[in-house]
Parts: sequence; C-alpha cells; structure tokens
Amino acid sequence: MENDNNTAQAYQLGPLKIKVKENVVSSEQGDIVLLPKVMALLVYLCKNAQQVVTFDELNHAIWPKEIVGDNAIYNLVGQLRKALGDKASKPTYIQTVSKVGYRLLIAATPLNIEPPINNSTPSLSATDTTAPYDKPKKKIGLLGFLFFIIAISAFTAIVSSKKRHQAPNKEAAAQIQLARYQLYRDDSDGVDQAIERLQTLIVSNPEWTVPKVELAYSFLRKAALAPNDREFWTNKAIAIASQSKLGNEGKRLSAVVNAKRQSTFIDGSLFEATDVLTSARLAYSDILFAQGKIEKAFEQASLAKTQCVDCPYVYRKIATIEMVLGRVQEGFNSFSQYRQLINKTSNHPVNNAGYVKLTKQSLAAMAKWHFETPLPTTLLGHQRNALALFYLSLGLIERAEETVGRLSNQRPSFYDLYTHAAIAGAKGDVNTSYALLKQRQRDYPNNDRFKLSVVYALWQLGEFEKAMSLLRQHEVVSTSRPMPDYLPFETWSVYAALLTKTGNKKDANTIFAKLEKQLLASYTLDSQEADIRLASIYALQGKTNEALSELNTAIAQGWVSDFNQNWWYLQDSPYFVTLSDNERFQHIVTDYHRSINALYENAKQTASQR
Repeated sequence: MENDNNTAQAYQLGPLKIKVKENVVSSEQGDIVLLPKVMALLVYLCKNAQQVVTFDELNHAIWPKEIVGDNAIYNLVGQLRKALGDKASKPTYIQTVSKVGYRLLIAATPLNIEPPINNSTPSLSATDTTAPYDKPKKKIGLLGFLFFIIAISAFTAIVSSKKRHQAPNKEAAAQIQLARYQLYRDDSDGVDQAIERLQTLIVSNPEWTVPKVELAYSFLRKAALAPNDREFWTNKAIAIASQSKLGNEGKRLSAVVNAKRQSTFIDGSLFEATDVLTSARLAYSDILFAQGKIEKAFEQASLAKTQCVDCPYVYRKIATIEMVLGRVQEGFNSFSQYRQLINKTSNHPVNNAGYVKLTKQSLAAMAKWHFETPLPTTLLGHQRNALALFYLSLGLIERAEETVGRLSNQRPSFYDLYTHAAIAGAKGDVNTSYALLKQRQRDYPNNDRFKLSVVYALWQLGEFEKAMSLLRQHEVVSTSRPMPDYLPFETWSVYAALLTKTGNKKDANTIFAKLEKQLLASYTLDSQEADIRLASIYALQGKTNEALSELNTAIAQGWVSDFNQNWWYLQDSPYFVTLSDNERFQHIVTDYHRSINALYENAKQTASQR
C-alpha cells in the first residue's frame, strides 16, 4: 500500500495491534497477514476512527487514480471483518452506515515503532579522508553502479509489463474466464457478478491489467443494460481507459468508448493483434455491425468465440449477424447453441422473436409464455423491438406501437428503424415504411440486407423501374455475370418479379423455373417454408390455382407472417398482389387471421384460468 506522511507505523485498536508496513494485525491468537488494499482500508478507518467515511472517500483513498465501484469496497470490508473477527450484524469494530459508508466504532491509537539499529554499519570519523587518486575509481564505480541500476530497472519494467498482461496463476486465469462467461451470459445479473468477480481479482492482483480492462468493458455492458444510468457507467469505463499503464488494451478501450459516445470510426489496426481481449473484440464487432460492416463484424465475433467458447452472448451475436447476412440456417444453429448455453426457454418472445423459426406452434408457445410470465421491467433496445415484432405477428399493431414508442430525435438504431417500418407496413402505409427503410440503408450503407429492403419497398410501391435500377446499382443481384448454379430465393425472386414488371419475361421465367426446381429438390416435402416460397413464385407467374394450393398447404403446415423476415401481412405481400381480388385468396386471408386471433385468445384465456 502507499503510505502518506500522516500514516503511523502502527496502531493499537482495542486488543489488536496493527503493523502497517508489515500488513499484519497481531492479537493474542497470533498474526494475520492482510492484503495491501485491505490494510489500506483499515489504516484509513483508523485515521478517521469513530467518524463516518463515505464510499467515495474510501474509493479515493484506496484507489486514488481509479474508479472501481462500490462492490470492490464491499469486498474489502468483508475481508477485513473476517480478519478482525467482526460481524456486520453485531459489529465490534466496523459499522455499516446504510447507503453512505462505514464507521470504525472504537478509537485507534497511533504507535511509533523505532527502526532497528544495524550495528554492522560502519561509522565515519572526522579524520577519515580520501586520497586524490581514489576519486576517479569512485567515479567509475558510481557510473557503473548507475548503469547497473538502469539495466535492472529496464529489465524489471519489461518483466513487470509482461506480468501485468498475464494471469499470475491458474486460479486467476480460471477466474477471469468465469468473469467473461458471466459478463456475456446475456443478462443483468451476470454482468453484476462479473463486475464483483473482476473487482476481487483487481484487489488481489493489483499489477495485473487484464481484470481492469475487462472491468471497463463490464461497465460499458452495464451502461447498455441500464440506459438511465448510461453516463454514470460510461464515465467509470473512461476513468479506467485513462490509465497509461494499460498499454494497447487502454488504447483499444479508449477507441471503443469514443466510438460508442461519439459514433466515430475506429482504427482497425488496433484490433489486428492476436492478444486482443474477448471483450474488446466483441465491443469492436458491435461497432462494426452498427456501422453496417457486417462481414468484418462477423470476423471479430468469430474470433471472440474462439477465446470464450462458453459465452452465450457471443453465439447470439453471431446468430444475429448470420441472419442479417442471409445465412439463415447457420443463424438458427448458432442461436440453438446460445439457448443451450444460457438454458433459456425457447418460448421467450423477448429473446427469441426473430431468432427461432416462427410457426403457429412456436407463436402459440410464445403467446402462452407472454401471458404466464412477467416481462422484465427494463427492456434493451433489441428486446423491445423483438417484442414489437412478436406483437405484429399476432396482429396486435397498437401493442407493437406502445412497445417501441416514438422514434428518437437522435440517430435511431437500425433495430428501431426496421420495427417502425414494419409497423407502418402492417398498417398499409407503404410510403412511410419505404422512407424509414431508406433512412436505415442511408445510415448503414454497407449492409446488403438493408439495401434489399429498400428494393422490396419500391417493388411494393409499384416503382418497378426504380427498384430495378437500385437493385443493379447496389449489386444486390450480380446481373453482369452468368447465372450462378444456386439462386438465393430472397434476392432472385424479387429480381425475377422486377424483370416481369419491366418487360423481360423470358429471363424472369428462366429464373422462376430454376427457383422452383431448387425448392422441390432442396426442401422436405410439406415444409411450410418451401410451400410459401413455391406459392410466391407461382403467384408471380400468374399460376393462380397452383399458388393458392401451395399457400393453403403452407398455412396448414404452420406458416405465419414473420415480421422479422418481412414487414407486411399476407394480403399486402407484393408476391401475392395479383391474387388480391381472388375470392378464394380472400377466404384464405380471413381464415388465417381468424386462426392467429384464436391462438392469442386461447393463450390469454389459459393464463387467466391459472
């Protein structure tokens, strides 16, 4: 610990003798050795005996250049009480002053201990002199000694720096990995546990920089989980980032904090090293994702997964990125791993809407869970939007609007822009939907799925030439090269539809034929996903009976309007616009909505009977 000039060398505290420099508390039962920070706490209490000392005072006294949070103080007080044989419920020494701090109940008497006399040190007499010829030798000896000291200092600094970055032992390494798991468990309790564990590691390993950096990222996660206290937790992270001894980790941390606060771009070279911490990679991935650099975000998240294979949040993040990239099956697989690690129910609409394959069965299970289980008091941005999309799939437009509220005047997230576009689409307001999707694409220009959304919206508006021009401009479909062996349905179906509308039915029919062949060959028969897609391309070709037949089959197999995948109800789909006046199609739509409403009411009634 760092002693100031006003700190006594020892204190008498009732029957206890506190030896400050030795970090020892002596009693009749023997000596107890304290950790330096625990002794620093005890000394500060002794210097302010019988007075209330606040959490802020203790934080400043024990960590003068850091902000580590109240949990670190709780931990130190717990260790000190254990060493003194004290109890919080019936204190002899340390009293808790609720929500303020602590008070040392008895007076602490400073003791001055004389330093031991070293008899082996020779004394110099007044007659001792040094001959002139001895001086050069002494000067050379002094220079040599100085060089030796400098060399030792440099070596010590290198070793010390290495120690600061490496786990001091296997137990510490295990603890830091557990803290990462807790931090990226994907809930508030896990973050709190991570913060407490990291603060404990900092107390017991003050020279080790890794837990300090991880603690800063924990504060950033806390800021995201507690929007009302975002500034408070962000400032705690900034305080850690400002410490020069953190080296490259500090530079990366500062870059992440600045990017999150000011939406600035990050120098990617900072994250090219192999020793980048898991938390840094995930934070960087978040920023890349928000900026529309989806492939790069995926690379960083995948690297983070290799560093923390048991962190559930990493798999959910990867699942989200894979979905946005159009790798739907991979996304479901990653989300399945997330659910296994987190042990979350598959019926939780807040966490699962948009990640699980939505069918009538899964929608019914989510509705049942929704009525039987209280929602979290505070929803994160992505959770709020997932819940709104769940309501839209149930046909509850007003409920969805209440959930997301109005768009922020500040730069909205891509989640918010999409959800509001989906709400507008559900209400049949295609113009507003298009404007919001266009804003999302403009704000996040490097995301192919966002580009495709604007093309879809223009198609839905009947702006076929404009949609085709944008599709080619953004190279959503590579029209300059020969047709590939495999045609992704999401892009090539709309391309074929636009070819039809702009007069090139020959090429459109070639694409439709290939898509039909793929669907029939690639999917299990009676798959609701294959059936709805077959119905879509039959409708686009004017094959009304085939389209209605496949649509009936899809709905019977459990198909529902998944508002994470599109932003319109069945009757408003541009795929089925040619069927809008067909009486049989209208009956299908009416029966579909009736069945979804019955699903919702059954879940509500079942919950009310319990």
